Amino acid sequence: AARTEVRAQESLIRQAAAMIGQAEEADPVPVAEAGEAGEGVCCRDGYMRRSPVQPYGTAPDYYARRIRRAVMIVVGIFLAALLVVALLRAGLLRF
Repeated sequence: AARTEVRAQESLIRQAAAMIGQAEEADPVPVAEAGEAGEGVCCRDGYMRRSPVQPYGTAPDYYARRIRRAVMIVVGIFLAALLVVALLRAGLLRF
């Protein structure tokens, strides 16, 4: 029973390493040391946690296309409103 309680407190990585026979008895690198160099955060069980840093890029004309699209939407709404007004004045559309 004591062994299962100890296993429940350990992480899965440490349990798997113990099953394979590669478990280290010494304490791993402390968490405070690991995060400084930018290589990731070392957890107490020895797992090196790295967050993915994915570069992202925007097209050179990305903002110009967004502005152009917004202007086109506003112009389209304005033209649709003018068409409705013209149809109402011509008597072709009644509400």
